[in-house]
Amino acid sequence: LGIVRGFAANPPRVLVSPTYTGCPATIAIEQAIRAALDAAGFTDVLVERVLFPPWTSEWITSRGRQRLHD
Repeated sequence: LGIVRGFAANPPRVLVSPTYTGCPATIAIEQAIRAALDAAGFTDVLVERVLFPPWTSEWITSRGRQRLHD
């Protein structure tokens, strides 16, 4: 859905934007990302919530749109 905004270094981290501030799924999504990073051996990578710029549905890829449709 375009909520993973990217990656940054120093310290290494994954940047995540919730679909809206206060989204109840945000913590669960961040925990799933953390678990996937840990399972892949990236225990030193942080998960950072980014609120600006705010998420927009324009960030959903065509693959994501198709999966939502299905």
